[in-house]
Amino acid sequence: ERDCGSPESGSGCNNQAAGVAGAVVELRSTSGAVLATATTDSQGGFQFTPAAGRYVIREKAHGVSQERDVAAGRTTFVTLVVPAR
Repeated sequence: ERDCGSPESGSGCNNQAAGVAGAVVELRSTSGAVLATATTDSQGGFQFTPAAGRYVIREKAHGVSQERDVAAGRTTFVTLVVPAR
């Protein structure tokens, strides 16, 4: 089983723990505004560099999301589990 990401990035993973390449991931404010988007790489990794605050990370196609606090100068690891294709 593979670790779906690294400490420097988030990851879009399916339920077999394989990275999902080409998934669109959104960084949203807690009110729902889209602040940034990223497309996962061949390993399912993605990265945003927001200011400190509270954000929602959402995988667009399946609507899977997590709300997370981001501290200034700190890395926040997020794993999104999406249904297998």
